[in-house]
Amino acid sequence: MGYAFISYSTINQKQADALRTMLREYGVATWMASYDLTSGSNFPAEITKAVRECGCFVLLLSNASQESAAVATEVEMAVHTYKRPVIPIQTEELELNDAFRYYLQTIHIQRVYGIPEDAEGLAKILQEVARHTGRTAPAPQAPAKTAKAADDDPGQLTPREAYLLGREYFYKEGTRGNAMQAEKYLASSADRGYVHAQHLLGDFYYEGKSGKTDLQKAEKYYRLGVQQNDPCCKYNLALILEQKDPKAALALYGEAADQGNAQAMYLLGTYYLTGAFVEKQDLAVAAEFFRRAAELNYLPAVFRLALFTLDGIGGIPRDRDEGFRLTRLAADGGLAPAQLFWGQMLAAGDAGEKDPAEALRYFRMAAEQDYGPALSEVGRYYEQGKCGLRADPETAFKFYLRAAEKKDPMGLCRLGVCYEYGKGTDRDPKKAAECYRKAADRGYANAQYNLGLCYAGGIGVTENEEEAVRLFRLAAKQGNEHALGELKKRGLSV
Repeated sequence: MGYAFISYSTINQKQADALRTMLREYGVATWMASYDLTSGSNFPAEITKAVRECGCFVLLLSNASQESAAVATEVEMAVHTYKRPVIPIQTEELELNDAFRYYLQTIHIQRVYGIPEDAEGLAKILQEVARHTGRTAPAPQAPAKTAKAADDDPGQLTPREAYLLGREYFYKEGTRGNAMQAEKYLASSADRGYVHAQHLLGDFYYEGKSGKTDLQKAEKYYRLGVQQNDPCCKYNLALILEQKDPKAALALYGEAADQGNAQAMYLLGTYYLTGAFVEKQDLAVAAEFFRRAAELNYLPAVFRLALFTLDGIGGIPRDRDEGFRLTRLAADGGLAPAQLFWGQMLAAGDAGEKDPAEALRYFRMAAEQDYGPALSEVGRYYEQGKCGLRADPETAFKFYLRAAEKKDPMGLCRLGVCYEYGKGTDRDPKKAAECYRKAADRGYANAQYNLGLCYAGGIGVTENEEEAVRLFRLAAKQGNEHALGELKKRGLSV
């Protein structure tokens, strides 16, 4: 019996996880990098073998997957090299780029409105996947039909049926009624020992699906899942226990990591990097956790490993070419911080010749994910008319406004400049000072300097020389030359 290879961008990790769970519940074996790559192996070779030997190739088609070099490589192998049956599942509005139009020109794209929300659309896809993987049992009916037959009584459903129906309500947007139904069916399943329901009901309470979080109930159901050795429940329970029982949390993270949970590996890496929750900082241990998670294609770990490699941290030999390769891998996989960093490398020429146009493309990709620093960077390009863009203060203001909503210090500071000088908006000194204050409170030196000028000159605030000097000193300690100049003019030192 064959298996389904699931190809996706990690931006769509939750949907990919949901698809994998559905396929496995219906008897279809799956191969997915984040679960099936072997730690310490040659993962390009493993992925190639997995594509070559799969019964069918299921592509989670999204805007992010089209930007992923790894996904494009997998699709090219499936379509042209090994000629596997390809089932693309589109879950969002998109326009195929040239590469994917070429790959998929003769292949029917299945359109669903959500995973796992679109039960009817997914049932058809499951039938097709089952046919290609040798599964003969018919695909199940949509859970809603099961519920109707059971007269809306969870006790008349099997634990699995109750879980499927609860999951459908869990992912539905909107009403409190959906949340109440999700809780009812998931509790019926979880209380009868169904581990997937225990995990999802824990998420229900942890995320506050009913309107408010309930960590006590979340902990209860995660603990039930832990008793069944579920690595995801271990990870989530550890998140809850971090503050009140850090030793227990670390032990759970360790167990989850040993079971292949890449998020746990990455979090342990960050703790050994910073020294938080562990006895002491240990960069070599941090590097090892990042390496293990990166081998599972967990993009935050790939990017962190790239930074370690660029600077030769944690016993990793300094290798700029490998560091750039890993950065590009994370950026092309859709990780916004990596996209911003790679764009900055391209803009500065640190990875070769300067390429401001390509830099802007990566900045835009990160900004499309509402990543605050990238929104600020794109705003700066519009403000300054860089990379062939016409100087457009109105568009720059809009980007800075979005960045400020994400509490990005640079965005807040530049938004303050717009308000102070009337760039792209009406002049408003009070709003300018307030933006500077928010950025200054986050330690942003330029904002501390600008707010100091506001207090020195009574711009949007009551004039206060003592406060101005305090702010100049804060900025000067971070190396702000303008603030140093202001102190020197007053005959003061840092």
